[in-house]
Amino acid sequence: MDEFLTMPTTCTPQQANVLTILNMMVTDMRPLSMVRDQGFKDVIKKFNPEYYENYLPGRSHFTTMMEKKCEAFK
Repeated sequence: MDEFLTMPTTCTPQQANVLTILNMMVTDMRPLSMVRDQGFKDVIKKFNPEYYENYLPGRSHFTTMMEKKCEAFK
């Protein structure tokens, strides 16, 4: 499981945020659809308004990222 949650050594702050969110969903066994939930959006907006306004991807992006991580883990 640790290998699944490991972040690449070089990535942008936005990529690090996406991976952190994805890792939280995997660790806590949360559905990828939670990125559409208002409570989730409110938390992201509170902690990082710029990321929320300009970079926060939708569920389909997180689905793609999850698939890539699963393939790399095999």
